[in-house]
Amino acid sequence: MKHIEIIGPAGAGKTTILKELTNQKNIICEECSMREIIIQSYPRLECFPEPIQDSICNIQWRIVRPKYIKLFKKEYETASSIMNEAGLQDNRSKFPEVYFRAAAKFVKVRHSISGPVIFDESLHQWAFTIYRINGKEVGDKYLKTIPTPELIIAVDCPAEVCIKRQKERTKPIASSISNLNYQQAIESIDESRQDFILIRNRLKNLGVNVINIDTSEMSIVESLSTISQNPSWQDLVSQGDSNSHSKNGSNSIK
Repeated sequence: MKHIEIIGPAGAGKTTILKELTNQKNIICEECSMREIIIQSYPRLECFPEPIQDSICNIQWRIVRPKYIKLFKKEYETASSIMNEAGLQDNRSKFPEVYFRAAAKFVKVRHSISGPVIFDESLHQWAFTIYRINGKEVGDKYLKTIPTPELIIAVDCPAEVCIKRQKERTKPIASSISNLNYQQAIESIDESRQDFILIRNRLKNLGVNVINIDTSEMSIVESLSTISQNPSWQDLVSQGDSNSHSKNGSNSIK
């Protein structure tokens, strides 16, 4: 698997860019790949309408997810310890569970998909909360101990734009700002933006290729053009095979 991650503050435009990128040949997002893996394991699901397929896939994944969390914890002990500590200190619900859900998806997709995969809300996206809760020393250690991607797409825009987009979209407002007033939300997003700048600079120092996209200055067409013209992106796309993403013999969800 060729590992790509898209990171940035909530409302920056990650999902919009992700959807457009995965419409291109040879690229698949982790949600689509999970669905593909499960349906290949249970081909009769294709007889059902897509909403029913999605519901069954979600149920099946919840059943087997603990297995892949266990595999991640065994392979990445240091990162798992940091994730657990940061999650327990977070005052939001479903932490550190959210970290390990992302980890489980990574392990399953890595074992099952050979082509390039874009991950959203994955291990490097959650690094900003670890930096915020545990500090730079622990955050740096976390980045060094989680799986290194071939490419990072770092998406950014001003806090005011992030908030406006969050209010307009169908997804819930990010839990990190949902209980804050407007000024507090601006300050929180600005802090997150600084965290993501730190993260992408740390990743560059680790040898990771990073594409920076400012969606307040670029249209979606310009953003996609910037990404598609990047040599690292071109190399990853050229290595993909849109007709055979799944590894032979490795796509069982069981």
